[in-house]
Order: sequence, then C-alpha cells, then structure tokens
Amino acid sequence: MIRLFNYALILFFCSSYGHASITILCDVSYEKKYGWSSDYRREVTFISGSELNDVTSSYNYSPQYDYVLLFFGEGEVAISKLPFRLGGAGFQDFELSHLESYYSFNSLYGLECEQVNSQYKRIWKIKAKEFLTWIDPRLR
Repeated sequence: MIRLFNYALILFFCSSYGHASITILCDVSYEKKYGWSSDYRREVTFISGSELNDVTSSYNYSPQYDYVLLFFGEGEVAISKLPFRLGGAGFQDFELSHLESYYSFNSLYGLECEQVNSQYKRIWKIKAKEFLTWIDPRLR
C-alpha cells in the first residue's frame, strides 16, 4: 500500500509545474529471453535523479543520472535509469535540450535503460523518434 501511495505521489508531482520533467509519447518495449517485446505507444516521463528524489522525498536515485518513468495501470510505474548523463554532472532539471541530446545519438534504435524499482532487472527500450521525426506530434 505504501508503494502504491509513493507512485501516486510521483504521478502527482511530475505532472505539477514545480518540476521540470518532460512527458512525451514514445514506443516502449522490454527485453525478453529471446529478443524484444512488441512496441507499446505510451506516455513516458523523463526526469533527473535530483528531481525524482525531490518528488519522492528520498535519496534513492542518483542525481548524476536521468530516469524514465513508465506508468502502467493504476498506481504502477517502472522507474528506469538512463545509461549515461549528457552535459556533465547531475543536479540539473531535465530540459528539452537533454531529450534532444539523448535522441540525437540514439534516434533510430532508441535508449535502453534498466529498471531500478523492481527485484527483476528488466531492460526497457524507449524510442522517441521514427525515421528522425519525433513520435509525439507535440514535439514536431
């Protein structure tokens, strides 16, 4: 029950104007034993580790990394750490320029990231572009 409450808080605070997370439509898949799942188009929230610590009132996330929040059903979220941080050290709000930098290098294949809020270390692939064009029409 506490975990469900924490996820509800994450959703509430990430949607507020006080934090600089970015939520966009992406194609999401996960690594299976032999290959990848089908793509699922869903809204994905990109947020810095320091912002995620703020909204969860914890120090569970490294401020030197960015994270991806994948919301499923009511109160379920996969929190995944992006593999590297562009633009130097952390402690920055996540901005559109960070998103553009991530996908300038990984526009065709997508970003692979490891889920950090589960005992199973699921690998997710997040694709925000198709053929060099943003999937989310709000970014075109």
